[in-house]
Amino acid sequence: MEEGWKPKIWLTLIYGIIFQPFVFLYVNRVGLFWWYLLVSVITTAIDYFSQTNIAISYIFIIICPIHAFVIARNYDVTIERRWYCRWWVIPTIFIIIFGSIFLFRSFLFEPFSIPASSMSPNINKGDIIIVKKWGYGDYGTFDITMFDTELSDSINLEPGRLYAFYPPHIKSPYVKRLVGLPNDIIHIKNKRIYVNGQMLNLELTSEGDEIETYIETVDKRSYKVQLSKKRVAIDKENMKVPDNHYFFLGDNRDNSNDSRYWGPVPSSNFIGEVIYVF
Repeated sequence: MEEGWKPKIWLTLIYGIIFQPFVFLYVNRVGLFWWYLLVSVITTAIDYFSQTNIAISYIFIIICPIHAFVIARNYDVTIERRWYCRWWVIPTIFIIIFGSIFLFRSFLFEPFSIPASSMSPNINKGDIIIVKKWGYGDYGTFDITMFDTELSDSINLEPGRLYAFYPPHIKSPYVKRLVGLPNDIIHIKNKRIYVNGQMLNLELTSEGDEIETYIETVDKRSYKVQLSKKRVAIDKENMKVPDNHYFFLGDNRDNSNDSRYWGPVPSSNFIGEVIYVF
């Protein structure tokens, strides 16, 4: 414990701008730290799920340094200084927390927000997906790549499952359904998919004025696909999937940019497997 200590104004402002809620540990107000941290987590979640251009959480960049500045300027030097008021504690805690999140997202599981409806009706615009990354070779997050390797030998890619990847010559991540493996022959005629000469089973489940919904099955794995009555069928014949490449399609078949247009995806472009959608 230490009496007679007072927070430095300039350091309070810097911490308030950079570390926001954590600045209240430096100015010896642990209760405010927990309150601001809770509110900042809630507003960040709202920003993430609302998919708007208005970031409510940015307001803390203004509020936190101002509030902490007032506390530091009027600080009661008779209050005992706690261990978390040391100047090095705040950056250390922040580095540990951010580093843990960074490593978790880089190597284990990473959330993605879906900006389009190309995977409807199974994944819709605004949905959040969780991608399992370990073993798929692309290790990084927040646009920072740590390692970029090939698929692990332990990974067994299965047709019918959902995967995240980078399409050829496109830097944005995509999520599509795996339909064709290396050396498969893909044929598309009248909106029906043939793999090595065998048509994927389609069973009509619902029909509207514009949309038909089917259950499609590949390798005993079934899922919904959506077809538009107003879109003209685009046939593709005898597309052979090269070695170490994979053929992907969107579930919203007539409104999906996929391997029919930019070709099969090399194994080196994989990010991971989609394991959860909400």
